Amino acid sequence: MTSQNDLGLNADIIAKAQADFESLVNLLGACAADSIEVADRRGKDDVFGRQASERAQLVRDLLRGDSILNNPLSPLNQVLSFARERQGVTQPVSWVLERNVFSEKCFDSMIEHFNAKSIPYAIVSVVPFIHEIDGEVPAMASPVVVYGSIGIQKMAKKHAWEPGIFGDAEAFSEAEAARHLQSLYLNYGQMRVAIKTLGDNTELYAGLLAGTKGQPATKFFIKPNTDTKEFAGQVVDVASFKEWYAGMLQSGYLEDNDFEVVISQPKKLGCEWRVVVVDGEISDASIYRQYGIVKPQRHIIPEVAEVVAKAHMRYQPAPIYVIDIAEVGDDFKVIEYNTFNSAGLYACDVGKIIDDINAYLERTQ
Repeated sequence: MTSQNDLGLNADIIAKAQADFESLVNLLGACAADSIEVADRRGKDDVFGRQASERAQLVRDLLRGDSILNNPLSPLNQVLSFARERQGVTQPVSWVLERNVFSEKCFDSMIEHFNAKSIPYAIVSVVPFIHEIDGEVPAMASPVVVYGSIGIQKMAKKHAWEPGIFGDAEAFSEAEAARHLQSLYLNYGQMRVAIKTLGDNTELYAGLLAGTKGQPATKFFIKPNTDTKEFAGQVVDVASFKEWYAGMLQSGYLEDNDFEVVISQPKKLGCEWRVVVVDGEISDASIYRQYGIVKPQRHIIPEVAEVVAKAHMRYQPAPIYVIDIAEVGDDFKVIEYNTFNSAGLYACDVGKIIDDINAYLERTQ
């Protein structure tokens, strides 16, 4: 009789076990459906009906969660994890997706890819403002990647989902990008100011932005200094900003939240690209805005790839990040860096990005 210590588990055996478990899940699902059909037909007063109902509930309990395979802490997946450890095969990467944050097309494409590749995942909803998961917190085994709002990033830290997110808010700040990229950065020379200071002295700062032209600026570009998503970067006119600021004061949001923003003169942009970088390589890219109009298209040109490479040589805020590039006349500049975990992917190939991220995490475990 072969002892457990003599048992050789190779990758083919592990793959077969995974396939067998998938077949078992499908079989259990069919059993549950049959039992429910019998229970409905016989009724609760019939002994066979009650037994069928109990069988259906038993199977539902067994498949509790997204599925046996999508729960990394299920007994079956723990057996697979043990087998992987013996063979030196890495733990598969799991994902946690937040509902209702990004486009349905992107969300559905991610789910479709997870299912096609048998990648473990969980779907959650995060309660706005209090940043808590609505309902049961999924049991996840590292490595885990989260994708959604700032709220799901906070949940990753709270529940020790590692790595969870890539980088931190300070690494993605406008100040850090400007310091490292200098003239390659679109808004190099921008001003940093607390939101309350700007709100109470809007005309003064508009005048400073005008520089030597003499006339105060009527519009300016503004965004939070850190990648905390209080609001999206945008061009605003002075009157509209003052109205927005008054509303924020009245709401009480700024009472204990005097965050920093950066402001600069507006720039006339052509096409704008979103590029996902994984371990120093471009994973995929998409145009997201064309001459001010949102018009996503999977696309990249050599000039954009060259700017991404130059920027990466000067500064990498995380091993996986998103970088936005703008066409400015005949030149190309870096608009900003973004955390991958809360960045829209527009027309990017999400399946390729997921595979590239998983491959990176698996080879660096």
